[in-house]
Amino acid sequence: MSGGSGEGPSPGSGSALVKPSQVVTGLVPVISIGGARRFTAAERRSPDHVGFRQVLQCGLKMDSMVRDNAERHRFELERDGYIAFADYDRRGSDLVIRHVEAAVPLRGTGAAGELMRGVAEIARSEGRTITPLCGYARTWLRRHREYGDLLA
Repeated sequence: MSGGSGEGPSPGSGSALVKPSQVVTGLVPVISIGGARRFTAAERRSPDHVGFRQVLQCGLKMDSMVRDNAERHRFELERDGYIAFADYDRRGSDLVIRHVEAAVPLRGTGAAGELMRGVAEIARSEGRTITPLCGYARTWLRRHREYGDLLA
């Protein structure tokens, strides 16, 4: 992981855990302002905003939502107004993780690990294998043997 920047306020709240077997899908408003992603209070409350993207929560804290930002080819986890992300390419049934990065204030907090858990759950739900080109992603997957079946 290397340097990053914070983006937008945190949309989530609460700290209850979702059982790993549960898959909860929802919608999160997404807008771009000068290349940065921002969430306004009105957008967080409005379910009919045109910028909604689908999100997946699996075994993560309820305030930790891993989003698939398809336009930027990356998965994102927002925490305390900062972003951790994993750049990816979808190649057939394979999900290639090119790079994982967390904003400096998130380093050492477990945010990148939560992001990787979400990425692994998304890959599993889509029936994909993972090819980790990034050293962090490769090490995380090797250390979490419950996702060993996903390694390409």
